[in-house]
Amino acid sequence: YLWLYQTNFGNYGYFFDSFSHYTQPMYNFISSQGLRMFFAQGQDTNASGFSGTNFNALKAYLNAKLSWDSTLDQTTLMSRFFKAVYGRADKIMWKYYTALRSFNYDMLMKNPPLINSRSIYNKVANRSYMPLASLRSLVAIIDEAQTYITRDYYSEEEYNLYKYHIEAEALFP
Repeated sequence: YLWLYQTNFGNYGYFFDSFSHYTQPMYNFISSQGLRMFFAQGQDTNASGFSGTNFNALKAYLNAKLSWDSTLDQTTLMSRFFKAVYGRADKIMWKYYTALRSFNYDMLMKNPPLINSRSIYNKVANRSYMPLASLRSLVAIIDEAQTYITRDYYSEEEYNLYKYHIEAEALFP
C-alpha cells in the first residue's frame, strides 16, 4: 500500500508542482513492486468537493490513467487533457503550465529553507517568494489564452466552459 501527497495543505489554491515526481517511470516502478493500493492525496481528493484548479484535475487524470496502465505515454495523455480542457488555447495554457513550473522551481532554489524541507506544509504565500513582476507575467499569459476562446468559434456552452477553465488557473497568481 502506498499513500502519497501532491498538494500544499496550507494553501490549496497554490500551484504545487508534484509533476516532477508523479511520472510514468514512477508508476512503472510502483507497478513492478506488486502494489495493491495507491492513493495520491491532493486537491482533487478534498472532502469539500473543491478540486482546485484544472492542473489539480490533471494530476487526478494522470493518477487514474497511469495507475491503471503504467505503459501509457504521459506526454500524449497531457496533450489530450490540455486540448479537452482548454480548447484552442491549449498551447498557450501549456506555456502557462511550464511558466508556473519554472516559477515554482525558481522560488524553491532561491529560498533554501523551502527546498530543504520540501514540505507539503510550507508557508509559500509570502511576498518575498513571489515577485510581483512574475505574478503579472503569469496573469498576462492567462489574458493571452482568453483571446483564443471566442464566441465566433465555440457554442455558448463550450465558450463558457473553456473560459471558466482558463480563469480557474488565474486563481494562483
